[in-house]
Amino acid sequence: MSLGCSTPRRGAAIAAVAGLRYTAFACDGTPPLPVIAFHGGADAIAPFEYALDAARRWAAHNACAADAPTQPVAGPVAVTRFAGCAAGAAVEFYAIAGDGHTWSGAAQAGGSAAETTQLISANELLWVFFEPRRLP
Repeated sequence: MSLGCSTPRRGAAIAAVAGLRYTAFACDGTPPLPVIAFHGGADAIAPFEYALDAARRWAAHNACAADAPTQPVAGPVAVTRFAGCAAGAAVEFYAIAGDGHTWSGAAQAGGSAAETTQLISANELLWVFFEPRRLP
């Protein structure tokens, strides 16, 4: 995630699946950057609360509105959309209750006890988020 800050204007947006971070020393003072992230509520590798805090930090960095409603998407999937952000740099955080350190919509990892939801596809949602964004 700090790559997006350390090389501004090299990408129109950034994404994280099972590992959203906000690194103040790399990002503070850099331009707003749209962010989309997916994180399982039962992730034993990257704690969910840390990722949610990172989404809030990205929203603050992007000067988004403080009120960010969480809306159900499907089953155990919900999205928090931080809107009203500077330069249109929205932050979207998909929370998947029960999922582990997985890629939403991917095949279940062999031998893994972690759940992988099939109710959403991170690939498809990433495309929808990235496709309209362009560098100047």
